[in-house]
Amino acid sequence: MMPDQFLVKGNFHEGNFGDDALLVAVQLLLSKHSNRVVYDCECLAYTHDVASGLMMADQSSLFSSDYIVYGGGTQFFSFKSSATAEVAQPSVASRFLKWILDPSRLVASIKTRCRARKESELKRLAIGIGYGPFGNDLEGKKAAMDLAESMDFTWVRDDASEVFCREAGLDNYVRGADLCFSSEFLNYFRSDSPLILPANYSRPKKLGIIFRDWSHADISTSYATCMRVAQRCRALGWEVDFYVFSKGDKLTLKYLEESGEQPNVWDAATTSITEYSNQLASCDSILTQRFHGAVFAILLNIPYTVITLDPKLEMVGDLLGDDAKLSPQQSQEDYFMCVERTMREASEIKKELEAVLIEQQERSDSAAAALLEYLSAQSHG
Repeated sequence: MMPDQFLVKGNFHEGNFGDDALLVAVQLLLSKHSNRVVYDCECLAYTHDVASGLMMADQSSLFSSDYIVYGGGTQFFSFKSSATAEVAQPSVASRFLKWILDPSRLVASIKTRCRARKESELKRLAIGIGYGPFGNDLEGKKAAMDLAESMDFTWVRDDASEVFCREAGLDNYVRGADLCFSSEFLNYFRSDSPLILPANYSRPKKLGIIFRDWSHADISTSYATCMRVAQRCRALGWEVDFYVFSKGDKLTLKYLEESGEQPNVWDAATTSITEYSNQLASCDSILTQRFHGAVFAILLNIPYTVITLDPKLEMVGDLLGDDAKLSPQQSQEDYFMCVERTMREASEIKKELEAVLIEQQERSDSAAAALLEYLSAQSHG
């Protein structure tokens, strides 16, 4: 009897540091159950260490797979929007006319329908994902509930998602944490621990600021505030470095270039996760617009403050309390006071971070154990 095959879906082709770390975590976790793990994307941006030699899905992979896995990081929720225009949906007649004029459309549509039918026959797993909040968007919430109900096993990473699952009447979920807190990922991460250098306390204090592109709202005010805080910190003799987790963050890179900054940009093709983490490890404090900026601050025991662009950042900020959260609209003084506090109270915050990591690892490992138990039961059922 052949071992189970997993067909994994995720944003692993984009070259985003957080997604690439999740790729490693997914592979480490699923490979404990089977050596047949294939990735449903054109290519993997990250191909170092654990990700070296992983298999890409081909046309037959769907039909030889036993599970579809939605692998880590996805947060389903609704953003507030000022847009009021509705997007017109093409009618059945117009779609049919397009098929007649362009037969390739019809062939592609048939293939898509066949693929969807086959996918519906496979077991579906969602690991390390999040749901909510949805505010007044009842339609979005209903769509997310329909998606959640289609899963055979769900691992959610936060309290709000657990509440969502209860509201949806689900009984096939477990409350875990982000995949990067799993023992599988931590053991991988720590295996190169000699390469992870602690901050050098004989040098000036160093602040790391993690920027990102954001299409859901205007965050130019937050950019400008961070730049003024950087200037203030440098005036005190502190070092400030900027980090960008994706080369696809074109607006961010343009802004930093015009500001005269040379950011540390994640390059999945040339840098390993450990090597990039080593750059982050040189910071005494991290101010981040990225969720996994805070996750890696926890892994590296670095005091952090999140800029709450979305619910994921609210969630990871809550792990340290309100003092670790800033809204994009808050003042320069608020930003600076938060950063200054992380420097001044570093020893106390580091103790809190140690406790946070232990709790998150326990949650993640509990979910991982439940997943492997489920898979074992299915294999022997």
